[in-house]
Amino acid sequence: MCQIDTIPPTSAEASIRKQIAERNNVSESYVVRSEKFMRGVEIMEQMMPGTKEKILSGQFKVRDTDMHRLAKADFPNRKQIVHEILHPEDRSAPQKRIYGINYSALEAAVRRIQQDVDFLMKYLPKVPDDAYVKVETTKILKQHKAYMAQFEELLNDEKIA
Repeated sequence: MCQIDTIPPTSAEASIRKQIAERNNVSESYVVRSEKFMRGVEIMEQMMPGTKEKILSGQFKVRDTDMHRLAKADFPNRKQIVHEILHPEDRSAPQKRIYGINYSALEAAVRRIQQDVDFLMKYLPKVPDDAYVKVETTKILKQHKAYMAQFEELLNDEKIA
């Protein structure tokens, strides 16, 4: 799957962006950023009707970067991003890179795994009652547990510490 942002614009889209930019005396990149912002606003409006008017009127302030993140986000991640927009105090603080490791990216990857599993678990039929579902789910979870144990082992290795 590809993100909308990675698809090059057609010549018609590029021409329209150029016309809009010239008409409003702004750069084409400004028009592209504005499109992303409005995609984020539209998504937020779908999730919380009434927010579009508040954002566009300036009654509710949002950061461009948050709207761009929302516009690019996969469906399961949108709820978390909207929560962070509405409750900026709940955002995790940006973490430093130590030894080239981006801890924020690692934390986000783990959070995505958790969100995906939570989403899938809603649709597993009768987990407590169906023996096959229990066995298969347990097998998958054990594989993930073993995978994660490898990283814990690596972190606890005396050579590294």
